[in-house]
Amino acid sequence: MHHLIARLLGIGKYLWEFLSPILKSSAGSALTAILPIAADVVRTLAANGRPGAEKREMAVRQIQQIAIAEGISAAESVVRSAIELAVLRMKSERP
Repeated sequence: MHHLIARLLGIGKYLWEFLSPILKSSAGSALTAILPIAADVVRTLAANGRPGAEKREMAVRQIQQIAIAEGISAAESVVRSAIELAVLRMKSERP
């Protein structure tokens, strides 16, 4: 079944086997809740002209503040992973 899902998603077997346990865990639940927030924050900070490392730290702080306000519990590693995924998605959407 897992191999079928990987094929349907167009991702490699190893990537699916690596991500699947994470996505099924509490970290996966937190990541699911944080991703839309991260996407909005990353999009907002993308054009502010600051260096990438500075934008990432700003994003971490902003996402953590929003998550707390919304009652979402997420470790910093989950927040940072969400930021990286949001950046990758934004870059993939560019023409």
